Amino acid sequence: PLAGISVNSDTHCLNGNRFDFENTSRYSRPVSGTEWFNETGLIGNSFNLYGYSFPDTGTYRIRMLSTDAEGCIGSDTIRIVVAPHPVSDFSVNDSLQCFNKNRFVFKTGISEGVLKDWRRNDTLFQTSMSDSAVVAGLGSGQHIISLIKRSAVGCSDSSSSAIRVLNAPQALIGTDRDTQCFDTHAFTFRNLSVAAG
Repeated sequence: PLAGISVNSDTHCLNGNRFDFENTSRYSRPVSGTEWFNETGLIGNSFNLYGYSFPDTGTYRIRMLSTDAEGCIGSDTIRIVVAPHPVSDFSVNDSLQCFNKNRFVFKTGISEGVLKDWRRNDTLFQTSMSDSAVVAGLGSGQHIISLIKRSAVGCSDSSSSAIRVLNAPQALIGTDRDTQCFDTHAFTFRNLSVAAG
């Protein structure tokens, strides 16, 4: 037989990798058997090998031996890749800031060649290859920041963290009397500010 293999995709991401290998061999006589091998040995003996997955990232070699009714053997080999997922974690300079001058700086680990989507409350605010992002001037309340990292082959990971912007306190000053005589004045001031909620 003239052996041949096709695969649903030669690259899959580690999480959920599922390869479907099909025997595309051409036979002049009836088929008597098909065997599939990886680097460690026999992994299947059906005509096609569907739903095969790998436990770790790397480049793997799949070999198929196809035998016809006369005992003639054809062989083909295909290389496939199980790609890693980028790790989506990040830090923030201060997750609790005041309304007046909030400026949140987010940093993620160095990950070259990985596209990063930064989102605030599910709204995209930055897409780049940069390992940092800045958001400033946010309104008061809680905001959810999400980072989605995507590799060149489409593998992705995401993480989220909450930040909070505090309302600015209302500054007020009170005094016992706002008008006093010059030579006997003794003003008493009180802080009447209202705390941020």
